[in-house]
Order: sequence, then structure tokens, then C-alpha cells
Amino acid sequence: MNKKLIIVDADGFAYHSLRETLEESLQAMEEKIQNMFQKTQAAHYTMCISKGNYFRNEVYPVYKEFRKKYRIQSWVKTLKAVLEEKYNAIWMKGVEADDLCAYLYLTTKDKENTILCSPDKDLLTNIPSLNIEGHFNYSYTLVDKENPDSLVRGWWISTSAEEANYNFWVSMIAGDTSDGISGIPKKGPKFAEKLLSEEDYHKYPSLVLDAYITHYGLSQGIFEFQKTYRALWLLVTEDDYIREVGITPATHFENTYETISHPTPQSLW
Repeated sequence: MNKKLIIVDADGFAYHSLRETLEESLQAMEEKIQNMFQKTQAAHYTMCISKGNYFRNEVYPVYKEFRKKYRIQSWVKTLKAVLEEKYNAIWMKGVEADDLCAYLYLTTKDKENTILCSPDKDLLTNIPSLNIEGHFNYSYTLVDKENPDSLVRGWWISTSAEEANYNFWVSMIAGDTSDGISGIPKKGPKFAEKLLSEEDYHKYPSLVLDAYITHYGLSQGIFEFQKTYRALWLLVTEDDYIREVGITPATHFENTYETISHPTPQSLW
């Protein structure tokens, strides 16, 4: 019996499917969704989307601020409305889709049959993959830009717990330019690699905090460290949610996976 469940960061469907017209955008999004279902062979799915402002906007005022310069009239809101209406996509005030996906993925009881699906590196590389297949990146990419037949429609990624931990602390130093998070100014991945060459990963937090204090001074260093940490850290525990938004997904969604997971459309089988 197929028990496979996919937990989907569905924001990428909306943003990656934008075309010149709404009809073309809807068609592109539907094709990507169907491809994901077919590639993962999941029996059930839960889709998550982001809506409104997030707690990170208060913690880190310039969070994703630079993206506003590039925003034009698009179909994103309409596509997300379709994801809600047709695919029962869920969302939670104050948090992002990747927070919900990380929490649901790490708290599921059947980890061997659960797959995390996303185009977002924060999820794919900062959350360990707990099943044999790994995570599924539903992005499309051309291996050879001169050859249309080289299009790859999604691929699998395996991330160990050690790699996920290391990747997070590298981002604490180098920041995340796609989200406007600076990390430690003028300190990039090479500095992070050298600093974190210490084999004992338990020392990563103190090493990175010391680097912040060295750059900013004691008080400002501690402040900037916690601000960056809260902007980068995905909410994966009930304590995380209580701290940042005051309510947990378990309470918000009445603590049942049955209410937020749905059978994969039978037309695919």
C-alpha cells in the first residue's frame, strides 16, 4: 500500500510559473504540479503557501526589501488563490511556507514515507532529508542552454543532518543575498569554511557569535547575531512558533495531519 506523503512548499509554483498571460501562467503551474506528483509517486500531499507579512519583517526590517524594486504587476496572488481553491493549500499568519513545511516534515510520524518538495535552498540544504529518496526539487533547468531537449524537470537532493547544520552556520556568516540578509559584512563562504573547519559542530554557535562580536563589538555583536539567527532559522519546533508568532501549527490546524493532507488526484494513476 502506497503511504507516501509529500509536503510541498508551493510558493515556488506561483513565482516560477509566471508568464505573459494568466492562462499561460496557470497552464505552466499545472504542468509543474502534475510533474511533481508523477515524479514523487505520492499518494497524499500537503501544500503550503505564504501570505501577508511575516515575523521576519519585524525582526529584520530589510528582509526581502530589495525585491520590491523588481515587483511588477503579476499573477502571483491569483495563482496562490488557485492553489488554495484547487489544491487546498494552507497558510498561517506571520510565518512563511518554508517554516510550515519544515515543521510538518520534521514532526511527521512516518518519516520514511514523507518527502519534502521545494525549489528553495533554505529547505533543501538546511533541513536534513529523512528518507532514502531525499528531498525533491521541483524546479526546471536546462543542462545545456543551447539544447531544449536537455530540460530537467525536477531532481532529488539528499542532505545529511551534519550538512544541514553546517550549511545553516555558513549562512549565519555569509548571509543570504536572495533575502537581503547580510550576515557579517565582508565575510563570505571562504571565511566561514575556514572558521568552521573545527570538527566539533557543537562549537559552531560560539565560534560564529565570537566572529560577530569581533566585527561589531560586544553589545552590537550579540544583537546582530540574534537578529540574523531569527531571520535565517526556520521554525521547526513548537517553542519556535510560540516565541515568534504566539501559536503553533498543531494548535492552528487542530493537530491532525488528516485535516491538511489530501489524496493525490486519481487522474494521474
